[in-house]
Amino acid sequence: MPTKEESKELKHLRNKDIYIVVQYLNEKAGKKFSPETSETIKRINARFAEGFTVEDFKVVIDNKVRDWLHDPRMRNYLRPATLFSPSKFEGYLNEGGTSGEGDSRFQQSIRGNQGTSEFAHLDQSSTIKCDDVYDTSIF
Repeated sequence: MPTKEESKELKHLRNKDIYIVVQYLNEKAGKKFSPETSETIKRINARFAEGFTVEDFKVVIDNKVRDWLHDPRMRNYLRPATLFSPSKFEGYLNEGGTSGEGDSRFQQSIRGNQGTSEFAHLDQSSTIKCDDVYDTSIF
């Protein structure tokens, strides 16, 4: 359990990250959102608690600014409530290129853990092929 001083420092660092995220959104989208709004703080902290990073937020912001900034119907959705929602954030994060070059640390850690699942001990002979189960001639 962190000491009172450690908890204060963690809160300070988290608040700094919230300011960075909201400032980045404001710069990229030409908005003026406050980093002190309780709903914004709640959404950003929830994504941090899920393991996402400041860089992940920047990727989401960049992806949606690219898609929505010049669309009169969609530009109003460049806001914390939409971008950082629990049901949308990860999808927005994974939009874009598939080269892996700009992947966030979260995405890299997922990729780095591939092959370490509970099934990693199975060899090829224990893998069931789709052809063995389904008649693939109808596909």
